[in-house]
Amino acid sequence: MKKKSVIATLIIILTFSASPAKADSILLPDGEIIKGKVEYVSSSFIKIKTPEGEIKINRAAYDRQARDIVETRFFKNKKISGKIIYCDENNVEIETHAGKTNIKRFFVRNIVLSWQNTNTEE
Repeated sequence: MKKKSVIATLIIILTFSASPAKADSILLPDGEIIKGKVEYVSSSFIKIKTPEGEIKINRAAYDRQARDIVETRFFKNKKISGKIIYCDENNVEIETHAGKTNIKRFFVRNIVLSWQNTNTEE
């Protein structure tokens, strides 16, 4: 019984340590990419901590539809696409075509925030 417990513990440790640390990303409409740790998201702004310092982005300034991705970790990586409505150090709430989903930030491996042009004339 102890042997199974030790093996299970080793598997869990290897799973966590094998997951590469990834930075969250914000892909701005002009093509600029900001990498860091997304600390806060609301309908009005995004706050991301980068090696250079903290950056606040006015989310409402872009006349585009949000196209965000939340990537979860552990045994099976899963990507959830939609619009992040709220994010802080504890929770991420994303609205998808199937409805709203709440995810504990601990389980989030990566966040990508981006915009899709809603102007069909371009």
